[in-house]
Amino acid sequence: MRRALPARLDGATAEAEARLKRLYDAIEAGIADLEDPALKDRIDGLKAIRDQAKAGAERAQDMLQNSGSHAVTPQMLSKFARAACQLIRPRLSPMS
Repeated sequence: MRRALPARLDGATAEAEARLKRLYDAIEAGIADLEDPALKDRIDGLKAIRDQAKAGAERAQDMLQNSGSHAVTPQMLSKFARAACQLIRPRLSPMS
């Protein structure tokens, strides 16, 4: 359970990376127009999700590694996981 949050955030990071890759592939294949403002907004949004998830995973991992000096309870991790999911979940809606 203690490793679940960093793993979930790593998963969110990987999902955002995969979605970015698909967008970049579409641009390279000429399917998507890089000049489209909606595409730029979508890329910027995915980059923000990726960066936030990555930072959250790093913070969670640091918390776990430093738990000897600062007791981290399951309740604290659960509260952190709920907060992180609330921030990430609305932004991870499937591509339209």
